[in-house]
Amino acid sequence: MRAYGKIKSILFFIMVVAVTVGCSNKRNTSATRAYHELTTRYNIYHNANKTYNQLLEDQLTTTSVNWFEPLSIHPNKLTADKTTPGGLFDGVIEKATKAIIEHSISSKPQRDPSKAHSEEYRQWLRQEEFNPFIKNTWLLLGKAYVENGDYNEALSVFAEIQRIYPLDINLISETQLYMLRSYVALNKMYDAKNMVYILQLRNLPPTLTHLYNQEYANYLLQNNELEEAIPYLVKTINNEKIYMQKKRLQFLLGQIYLLTGNKQNANKSFRDIKSLRTPPLLNEYASIYLTDSDSMTNIINQELQLTHNKYNTTNENNIPAYSNSTNTYIIPSIVREKIYAPQEKPGSNKSETSILLEMLMERLKEENLETDFPEKIVPLSTEASTSAPVEREPVDTRTSPEELKARLEQNAAEALKRNNASANIKNRQQLLKDREKLREARLKEREKELKERQRKREAQLKQREKERQKRIKKQK
Repeated sequence: MRAYGKIKSILFFIMVVAVTVGCSNKRNTSATRAYHELTTRYNIYHNANKTYNQLLEDQLTTTSVNWFEPLSIHPNKLTADKTTPGGLFDGVIEKATKAIIEHSISSKPQRDPSKAHSEEYRQWLRQEEFNPFIKNTWLLLGKAYVENGDYNEALSVFAEIQRIYPLDINLISETQLYMLRSYVALNKMYDAKNMVYILQLRNLPPTLTHLYNQEYANYLLQNNELEEAIPYLVKTINNEKIYMQKKRLQFLLGQIYLLTGNKQNANKSFRDIKSLRTPPLLNEYASIYLTDSDSMTNIINQELQLTHNKYNTTNENNIPAYSNSTNTYIIPSIVREKIYAPQEKPGSNKSETSILLEMLMERLKEENLETDFPEKIVPLSTEASTSAPVEREPVDTRTSPEELKARLEQNAAEALKRNNASANIKNRQQLLKDREKLREARLKEREKELKERQRKREAQLKQREKERQKRIKKQK
């Protein structure tokens, strides 16, 4: 029995060593693919994904919130002004990176001659990644970068995913949804709009419908399209599985209803928040909004106006603070607005510069009544205006005979060059045609030779058959 146990232990040790050595990611066999898939799925991805989901839920209770301004759809309200990379999800990023480095299989397998005519098999050989589960790790890596607020790194990961898996439409669609979120966070609304068009032209699977509604609502809210965002936000709330996130989005929905003047639906949203499971702080603020919705609307508008003014005083063109008095419920604009666009009066040929100068002169006259100003100012513009014309010295535009002769010679030389070039092109074309004719003649001669050989071969076979028949008759 002891000998049997020793033999069993030795065999087990040999098997472990063989598996360890033979399952390197430099080799691509069915055994190595199965080994690395299982290791990626259960040893690394399972724990990393569990940590990722737990951190998402923890954000809902640990992130500080200003309840008097519209909430963000995502609890980590991070923007493009983040200075240092990294965050809570660094552990997930480390695990995902380790899985990709240690378990990615990019080497080509040994070809199977029996499947050489299979298009599916040839397509499988063309892929860059042969670990079938590693794509989930790539996606988790990009999502972790998004949650950390490192949006540029996330976009790089998503671009790499699209390069490695160009035929996996569902995977590409999911990465593009997170790219949309990253573009919105980076204030790249032009890129975000293009991504929305791409996603709307595609039939998304049911598993991505909730994510699409959420990210499209986020895009619309950041783009100040409050009314358009409400239906998608309602769908997101109805399909949300995390209880705390569901209540946050209901609170946001109530705020949007208040901003758009729909107090009845706003009160209903705040009433839906209140329950025994809802945290006391959220219940308290929902009660405050229900008590005096008009005051809450004014407070939200003030918060929005402060943020809006802060944004407009720090833009690239140093445009002064600007507020739109006709719309008192705007979320801070991301797309730069054009503050002033002077237009020409109908029936006038004055330029914009001329009009602005006249407006300036009128203002100066009002502020300095005792000072005499000239009646007209010549605008610094090449456009037409009603100002006095400027006298210019006469210029002799006639051409001398020498200049005319030089110009004609130059034109003749250029024409000669063009003719030579055209002739060269024609000669080349003729040469190509001659070569093609020669090639066709050689092919015809080759076909004749093959036919003649075939004819002779058939004649020889017939002759041999006749001789064989004669010998058979003689033998009889």
